[in-house]
Parts: sequence; structure tokens; C-alpha cells
Amino acid sequence: MPQLTYKEAYGLSMINMKPLEGDIKKISQVLLGVYVCQFLDFFEEKGDKEGKTLKEVIDEYFQSPEDVWANETLLYPVFKRLKKKNILKSKEKKIFKQFNCIKFKPKSGNSLKFQKDIDKFIQEALHPCKSFEKSQKVISSFSKKLLEVLKKFNDRNSKFELRFFWKNDTLPQVYDLFDLFEEKAYVREKNKDKYLKNDKKSVSKIRKHHLEVKEFTHEFHNIEQFKEKKKIKTDGPSSDIIEVIKERYIRKIEPHAKIEFAKIWVKDEPWKTICIESKKLEIVLALSLLIDQSGSEQLTYSEFLNKFYSL
Repeated sequence: MPQLTYKEAYGLSMINMKPLEGDIKKISQVLLGVYVCQFLDFFEEKGDKEGKTLKEVIDEYFQSPEDVWANETLLYPVFKRLKKKNILKSKEKKIFKQFNCIKFKPKSGNSLKFQKDIDKFIQEALHPCKSFEKSQKVISSFSKKLLEVLKKFNDRNSKFELRFFWKNDTLPQVYDLFDLFEEKAYVREKNKDKYLKNDKKSVSKIRKHHLEVKEFTHEFHNIEQFKEKKKIKTDGPSSDIIEVIKERYIRKIEPHAKIEFAKIWVKDEPWKTICIESKKLEIVLALSLLIDQSGSEQLTYSEFLNKFYSL
């Protein structure tokens, strides 16, 4: 076995996992383990060499959000390196005719079973490829801090949303580690929505004679937090609107979370979009790791229409 980083060792174990049967809580916990392993790589290289306590190193690490939350480059390069090292193989297929789905498979190895204690699971996932004397303490301390940071934003009366837009000549890619992108699990919808001129992030649209309003409250590394959607019956305005035609494929993965793939048309111009939505920030952040974000615009609908169509 070639020498691996912590992220590579963990990525290989994720691909070797036994099925989680769509359990989004478990899937999110496993995916967030990538952030733990990113820190382990950092800690091994320089975090333990400056005479600071573990708590001081972790606290300072979270003060550089551009390093911690660089999720667009966090996972896929790991798989590319494993493939280059001849440890992985991959298979690609089109989904919804507009998106590319990559499935990675190990060339060898034993299946890993999920454990309720996520810290023990991460340690087992790393063994025997990677280990060091302080790993258990570092994993548990970092995991605790990570969840503290994420859960303080959760609010039962709001939702988190991360949306990506690509031009039509792009083939967006997703990585199917947990069978979340099987087409048969999605429901197809066609909509014509009329978007109202709004501030940069809040979203107001008319669908089927109802005005739907999502008020923006907070942003966490391109993940937008909105108050609970309001619906008001209306005949609709006659100006300051733009129509968006949508062909959407939606999978509800728990009562308040969903994944959406869509082809949309604005003024006859086609675009592609993927959206992850949940009441829990950690779920949106975790699932975003399965999307190749290169070439995308990470915007709300209002921002997108303002930027490209001067709504």
C-alpha cells in the first residue's frame, strides 16, 4: 500500500463502507469526518511543533475559515490521487440527461461498518494506513469543536440552502458514495416561476397564484440561511418580474431536507442547477462535498437573476 495522507486513508475507507441505506444523519457524520482528517494532516505537518496546547491549535485553526471550509477542493482531489496511485477505479454515467455521476470503487479491501461513536469510527477508518500516538485525543477534540461551530447556527424556524448554477455547455459532476443520486429515488416536477425584484439574497417568487417569500438571515461559507418560507395568495404583479421555466428532479432525504437537480430556462437561455436544502447546517455542508463545484456560481436565485439578467 502506498503512503497515504489522512484524507486519502479516510476517503478510501468511505468508499469501502457497507451501505448506509440513505440514513442522512449517518452519511453526514461520515462526510464531516473529512474535515477531521484535513485537520489531522495539518496537525501532523506543523500543528504539534509550535509548543501550543491542542486546544490552542484547534482554536487558531478555526480562525482561518477560508482554509477550514474550502470544501470545493476537499474531497475530489483525494479520489483523483487514490486513482493515480492505482488504489481506486471509477465508473461514470449520465443522470437526468444533464449531469455526470462518478462512482468510485476500491480495487481491494474489507468493508467498513458504521459505528455510533463517530470518533471511534474515524480512528478505525484510518487504521492501519495511518495512526499516531495522539490521534484519538485530536479526533475527539476537533470533532467536538466542529459540531459546536456548526450547531450554533441551527434554528428550528429556518432552513439552510446551497445552490450551484452552471452554464448549459458545462457537464456538472457529482460523486455517488452513498447511492444518494440514484434517479429512481427522485420525483420530476415542471414549474414556471415568476421572480420579483428583491434585495441580493432574499427570494420572492410567484408559483401557482401564491407569492412565496424566503427571507435571508445569515451566510455560512456560501450556504444561505433563510427564515421559514411564507406563502401568500396573490394575483401577481405586472412588472419587475422575470420568468424561470424549470424541469426539476427532487429527492426528499428526511422531512426537512432535499436534493434537487434541475435544468432551467431564463429568457430562453438554458442553465443547470443543483441545490441542497436542510434545517441542519451540517447536512448541507456534508452533502456539498459530493458535488464538483468547479465552474459553478454559488448564488441564491435572486443573486443569480440580478447578476446575469439585471432583475
